[in-house]
Amino acid sequence: MVDSVTTTRRRRSRRDRRHTKRILYTTLAALLLVAALFEGYRFVSFYSDATAARAGLLSLRDELDLAKLETSETGLLATRTEVERAQARAHAAHDFARNDPLISIASHLPILGKQAKGVRVLTETARDASDTAIAASDVAIAFSRQGDTTGDQTSVQHALAFLKAQEAPMALVEQGLVRLQADRDRLPDGLIGPLANASGDLDGALARLEGLVSGYSRADALLPQLLGYEGPKTYLILPQNDTELFPSGGLISSYAIAYFDEGGLDRVDLEYFGALYDRWQSQTGGEYIEPPAPLKQYLKKDFSWGLGEAGWYPDFTRTAQLARSFVEKGGAPPTDGTIAIDLHFVGALLELLGPLEMPGYKVTITPQNLREVTLENTRDDAYVPGEEHQAFLSYLAQATLDKLFTAPKGKWVDLLKLLDQQARERHLQLNFQDPKLQSLSAEYGLDGTLAGGDTGDYLMLADTSVNSTKLNLILKNNVALDVQLTKDGAAQSHVTYSIQNPVREWAANRDEDLVRALMLQGVYGCYLRVYAPKQAQLVDVRVNGKVAGAEQINPEFGRMSFGRFFRVLPDETGTAEIVYYTAGVIEASGDLRHYRLYVQKEAGTGAIPFDVDIRLPAGAKLVSARLDGEDYVGALHFQTDLRTDRVIEVTYTP
Repeated sequence: MVDSVTTTRRRRSRRDRRHTKRILYTTLAALLLVAALFEGYRFVSFYSDATAARAGLLSLRDELDLAKLETSETGLLATRTEVERAQARAHAAHDFARNDPLISIASHLPILGKQAKGVRVLTETARDASDTAIAASDVAIAFSRQGDTTGDQTSVQHALAFLKAQEAPMALVEQGLVRLQADRDRLPDGLIGPLANASGDLDGALARLEGLVSGYSRADALLPQLLGYEGPKTYLILPQNDTELFPSGGLISSYAIAYFDEGGLDRVDLEYFGALYDRWQSQTGGEYIEPPAPLKQYLKKDFSWGLGEAGWYPDFTRTAQLARSFVEKGGAPPTDGTIAIDLHFVGALLELLGPLEMPGYKVTITPQNLREVTLENTRDDAYVPGEEHQAFLSYLAQATLDKLFTAPKGKWVDLLKLLDQQARERHLQLNFQDPKLQSLSAEYGLDGTLAGGDTGDYLMLADTSVNSTKLNLILKNNVALDVQLTKDGAAQSHVTYSIQNPVREWAANRDEDLVRALMLQGVYGCYLRVYAPKQAQLVDVRVNGKVAGAEQINPEFGRMSFGRFFRVLPDETGTAEIVYYTAGVIEASGDLRHYRLYVQKEAGTGAIPFDVDIRLPAGAKLVSARLDGEDYVGALHFQTDLRTDRVIEVTYTP
């Protein structure tokens, strides 16, 4: 009986415990369901906020960049309203991602951890992007409200006043850029789905934002000092005639002295280089400056080196020093710096701002007639010693400066882009006596010096016209390079420079006297120098396929220079081939080998076709090939041009 009661009690106790457990489990399940529903609701809300926050990134990427500064005020205000909404959602999404426990737990898991970290970084990025977009929109809106030039102010003075007024908001934009760059550095690789898309949006936004900040910083740092806001400035202006090519950009057949004060161009003094030379020789009793040997042999003969040939070297710092020295010998005043432009620069400016009126010559200069009119007005027979001579290129340079200083507000943004492009293509070069200005010029790629660096490979071709013709107007040039890499880390480079001379085709139906004055007998005299790394050793030189030897083997500007003269007859193609061996140009990193070639273009030239073949050592396997920082699909045969400097990179396993 007792056992039966005990058994019954035990059974009842087990039933009670099971019932209690069911109640507890049911309650826990209900609580978990409620928590899951609540957390799910929060995640839905978070996803909505994060999606809306993406607008901040997209605005930086697509709207608030330098190219959109001319958008109407109405459009910019609408964009700002959207960004303000995105800003609030971005801050909410960031707070959720930072505090949510599930994301915190997921960040410690092996597979989900990277994605969870990506969520947190990207929400922080969206917050920073929206804050930065607000500051950038302030600048864009201020620009849209900027009126046209009024009163006695020039367009340049008006533009500089705007730059000064935007220093505070642009400082916020720059701070935002720094934060976004730091966000990008913390973003893990291997993100998938929407996270990967957001990462791509960030890269695009950073590229645009860097352009805005860089463009503003350059203009704000350089232009006020350059244009005399810290005291009057005097500059030597060198209009280089690239139809008679010299390594710094072209023959300098005239010059100007320009005076700037508080953003205004006060006056410009002009002179023909022949008049300068005659006065110098008369005042000094025939002072003689020895030209470099090839220049003397093929062009100057018994005449002194002078301003016209100051661009003999491809390094513009040296050209500026020589030019200042030559003009001061002729009585010109000392200057604070040197500004060089060529006909490519003038043509690009005409395309942007419209024709130039030159009443003294009774002509309107357009991009289409620029070179023909220049040729006609720079004929050698136009100058008579002792008589006043109109320095056409100096007057053209003055008209160009006047055009720049009267550019309407609607062209300011495009003008800044044009100046940057022309500097990168070496059609605009600046050199200053002031170390601070010269440092800025170098930092912004305006100084025209030979590229530095002691690692990797380097190439520059410098073609000098030494027959006093204007044939560079019509010549068709081509550069081919074959590079054989070796197992011991060296490279053997075979450079082929080809020049086609179609002078008779060009001369057809033109005035015979003009053709004779400009082109003489139509024979092009090329003195070619190839600049290579300082340790390069010459192997062979050929002209038109025949062994010719070098006329120059010497270091210049930290590089090794190989020089050779050759002629190109009318309606023929001439070639010069220079082969050299360079040790120590390949870097080793573990099992990888890296070859980097920096190719620098010659100032004053256009987009010369450039073909490169790179051959790996026997048994080596290609890992990657890049041109100008981008993956190249043409394997190891690179087809490009020398419109600007080029960088070729090849990575392989030995």
